[in-house]
Amino acid sequence: MISVNLRAGASPAEPLALLDAGQPYRGLHMNVDIGGGNGPNRDGIAASFAGTIANGVPCDSAPKEFISIQRNHQHKTLVNANSKGELWLLVGTDSGFEGFTSLYYQRIDVTLTPVSPPPPPTLLTNQNTGRAAALDSVTLLSEPFPVVSAQNFSSDQRTRLTLFSYNLELKAGEGLSSITAQAEDSQQRVYALPVEAINEVPNFSWITQVTVKLPDELQRTGDVWVSISLRGVASNKALIRIK
Repeated sequence: MISVNLRAGASPAEPLALLDAGQPYRGLHMNVDIGGGNGPNRDGIAASFAGTIANGVPCDSAPKEFISIQRNHQHKTLVNANSKGELWLLVGTDSGFEGFTSLYYQRIDVTLTPVSPPPPPTLLTNQNTGRAAALDSVTLLSEPFPVVSAQNFSSDQRTRLTLFSYNLELKAGEGLSSITAQAEDSQQRVYALPVEAINEVPNFSWITQVTVKLPDELQRTGDVWVSISLRGVASNKALIRIK
């Protein structure tokens, strides 16, 4: 069981197992980021590596008896409760083995430590490239993005981008004015990106999609750093390419 990983964490959205109908395989995948890979190769936003469930007994020993083990873990990603004050706790296993895992949780003790100020909004990035997770809001194509495009529904033909973020939940009564977005080029010139819409991603309520409009001044700037702010608190910066 040294390759059966234990993962633990928390999420403001209810963890659900969703059917992935993609090819070539069909299977169940979580709607929150629990990480993956062998060992602590990649911790997720909602859960991180808490050790293995190895109990010190060889797999081929007989008789096969259950043995109590204990694991202590600190999930280091800061988590905001949702607007209802709810927080979902996660504990589970993952493995590269397609077999049955016999495991009983006898007791789970959790300590929640308040953090002030709350964690800032965070733009999601591509795991492989580190660049922003961003799409043309109409064509759903990724970068590079044109500033002007006939392939949209707006009369001004300006491209709208969808950026993806977490820790970006509005309070009751708040509107779009609480969120701002900007781009910064290689010369450290800053461009405001008007925010036109914010929505939850279906089945992934912990992710907020933010739709922004590209201004004329961004044409042919190449790579720019984009960021968003909630009530004046800025997110991380992530690259996108403008053509």
